Amino acid sequence: GNSAILTSYGRIAWFKKKLFPAEKIISALAFVNTVMILTRGLPYTLFSLGAEDLFNKVGCQSILYISRVSRAMAIGLTCLLSCFQLITVSPAASRLAQMKNCTSKYLVVIIISILFLNLILCYCSVIYAIPKTNTTNMEFTFDLGYCILKFWSEAAYHGYGLILLTRDLFFVILMGLASAAILFVLYQHRQHVKQIRSNRFPSEHDIEWKAAKAVVGLASMYVFFFGIENTIFLVTMTGNKVNPVVSDARIFFSICYASVFPIVVIATNSKVRKQLNCEAQENETETYSTSYTI
Repeated sequence: GNSAILTSYGRIAWFKKKLFPAEKIISALAFVNTVMILTRGLPYTLFSLGAEDLFNKVGCQSILYISRVSRAMAIGLTCLLSCFQLITVSPAASRLAQMKNCTSKYLVVIIISILFLNLILCYCSVIYAIPKTNTTNMEFTFDLGYCILKFWSEAAYHGYGLILLTRDLFFVILMGLASAAILFVLYQHRQHVKQIRSNRFPSEHDIEWKAAKAVVGLASMYVFFFGIENTIFLVTMTGNKVNPVVSDARIFFSICYASVFPIVVIATNSKVRKQLNCEAQENETETYSTSYTI
């Protein structure tokens, strides 16, 4: 699913030589979701099926670091997408609308800044990650099954968890506020349409509002899945040892967003669907031509 989105926007960028800012953010989201599934979902699936000793210490440090950075980027980029969409749909006379050109111009800088922040905050994954077989004392640990994060003290254990929780709450609250503001703007727009009794707005305007609704849906879905995950994470912080079932639930909800995200995007984005249909038709034509030749 995420790879289909990347392929679709790749074709658009190649043939039309242009991607809109929101499309760039969605492409980046699809990429980090793919990375998160490969570095978190796949290893845990293999572990659940009975595979053991998947990684040595360096492997655990690498896989957990990449996994945590990709997860952090998912929440940061979803928040950025919500905020940018709010700027896009805001009335032209508002201060937010005036930020659109500036935000579009420095979009890459903003994304790199979010990445740099998460690279720093997730560095503890490199310091404390070890294979599970290397220890029998599970006190002050985050157990991921195939690897663990073992902290040397209770202060480090709770401190690191609090830092990550604070970061997540910041992005989730900002995302929620942006989504609520988008809904308010949409409501005002609907009331305005009723008052002027207009049957149709320009197609570009319609696309913006449809995109805004899709973004609110993505943000709501993110808050739901990662809200559950962070609630479970908060529960784990109250004790020194974590029940394996609780860890399983947390990992499951952490990859739900990455798995459902492409379904929502494909269902609500006509440009992506069009590219996928074109690609499918091209494959059918190539298959037909090959069969005819043979």
